[in-house]
Amino acid sequence: YFIFYQELSSAMLSFSSMMILPYILKVIQDEKIKEPKKLKNFLQFANIFQQHNKIILIYTFMFFGMVLEYTLLFSTLPPDVGNDAFRIPIDIVKPAAELSRPSEQQFLDADMLISILSNNIGIVLVCFALSLFWGSGSIFILNLNASVVGMVYGTSIRALIYGYVYPMPIFRYPLLFLPHTILEMLGFLFAAIGGSIMMKSILDEKYTMRDPLIFLFTAIFLIIIAGYVEVTLPFMM
Repeated sequence: YFIFYQELSSAMLSFSSMMILPYILKVIQDEKIKEPKKLKNFLQFANIFQQHNKIILIYTFMFFGMVLEYTLLFSTLPPDVGNDAFRIPIDIVKPAAELSRPSEQQFLDADMLISILSNNIGIVLVCFALSLFWGSGSIFILNLNASVVGMVYGTSIRALIYGYVYPMPIFRYPLLFLPHTILEMLGFLFAAIGGSIMMKSILDEKYTMRDPLIFLFTAIFLIIIAGYVEVTLPFMM
């Protein structure tokens, strides 16, 4: 706050990402790569995720821990300080905040769906690439998305504490946005995990395209489902 006041939001995201990075790299190094088996049925397909359950759990708990921390931080910080610290997440969500309530939008808007999918699939590919070429380079993107989610759901708690709802008055019904948020975040997580697994496979000379690509395609599938839910569920009320 005293050193990086002008870029408080960037400093918060950057330093928190750097602090978690060594731990995640250690987890990736300890990840054991198993010999691939032929897939004959769905149970064997699901077993791929069981084989990598350690890194999946680490990433999942890390991400939702970030969300919880950012929710508490945004809701308890004095509003002026909180708005500065969360300037980047606020600017990301600001277009949605200009809407007065979800029901004013067109139900199942095709243009909105295409826009959402193109943006989120792009993030999935970036997460995968950063994890592949930089070990756990996707941590910053996951951290950024966690700050966005924490800011959105911290707004309601802030209103109870300070009676101050800016900049998210649209989220009077936050539970309507929870299903697609969970699906999107899981998609980003699976993409990051897939890139990390591919990087680990290459370094361990047990190169296999199957497991990381399954994670990548699963991530894209989750993003498509999340996009459909996002343009339908909130506007059904």
